[in-house]
Amino acid sequence: PVLDRAVDVAKEGQADAIGGGSASFDGVDDYINIGDVELITTAGTISAWVKNDVLGGGRTHTIVGKYNTSSQRAYFIQITSSLTVQFAPQSNSASYTSGEVVTGATSLVAGTWYHVAGTFSTSEAAKVYLNGVLDGTASSAIANAIDNVAEPLKIGSDASNYTDGNICQVGIWSSVLTQAQ
Repeated sequence: PVLDRAVDVAKEGQADAIGGGSASFDGVDDYINIGDVELITTAGTISAWVKNDVLGGGRTHTIVGKYNTSSQRAYFIQITSSLTVQFAPQSNSASYTSGEVVTGATSLVAGTWYHVAGTFSTSEAAKVYLNGVLDGTASSAIANAIDNVAEPLKIGSDASNYTDGNICQVGIWSSVLTQAQ
């Protein structure tokens, strides 16, 4: 990381310094393809810094996803069309288990840098954090390990939702990081 993840984004210049080495996405067809890798199965954390140029308008912006079609899902973290962060680790690749999906409560604003993170395990409910603060908790832990779907891990997209803006410092851990971490 260029700067510590606990940087206060409210301090003038700090968030822009973090995004100095970010990848820019056009919201149409840009994404980074990491390939078909199995990084998280029974526990994990995904985090990133993100600044969207455009939000709302019925669009969802996927930040990180290993997902292709309705029959090939593993996990994703995104900004919903309702302007909130959503994290979905899915133990059944064929369908959503609604209790496993967590949506944050805070509405995001276009043109602002945010640190987003999602955590999950088979023993505790998934959580979503915004700028280091807990913003939502799922109603249940994932039922089983995440399926290793034969799909690429992507930054900036899933099957059809592309980010319009910047993403940097994506981190994926095979354990649940604490809020302080």
